[in-house]
Amino acid sequence: MRCCEAASISMQDIPRSTDHAPSKTFYTFRADTEAAFRAVQHDVVHALLNLRLRYEHEMKQQSEVRALALDALRHSASRMLRV
Repeated sequence: MRCCEAASISMQDIPRSTDHAPSKTFYTFRADTEAAFRAVQHDVVHALLNLRLRYEHEMKQQSEVRALALDALRHSASRMLRV
C-alpha cells in the first residue's frame, strides 16, 4: 500500500482482549495530509523532470535526423547536377 509506505496513513490496533484476536480488535487509521501532499508533489515533479528529459532527447534525435536527411538531399542534388 503506497500510502502506508509514504507514512501518510498509519494504523493502530486496539485489542479488546490479551490474545490480540483480529475479531476482537479495533483498528484506527490516521491520515497525514501533509505527508500525502509531499508524496504527490514529489511524484509530479519527478514526472515533469522525466517529460523534460524525454522532450530534449527527442528534439536532439529529430535534429540529427533532419541534418542527415538534408545532407543526403544535398548529396543527391549535387550528383544530379553533375550528370
